[in-house]
Amino acid sequence: MVLETINREFAIFINKSILYIMSTNINKHAIPVSKRAV
Repeated sequence: MVLETINREFAIFINKSILYIMSTNINKHAIPVSKRAV
């Protein structure tokens, strides 16, 4: 039962990390594009 809780917390942590990395990567690519557009 404890192991299930740890696995769930770990999965949530990984999902948040992936979303954070994806959003930062999108921002890095979006900034030069917006500068070029201006």
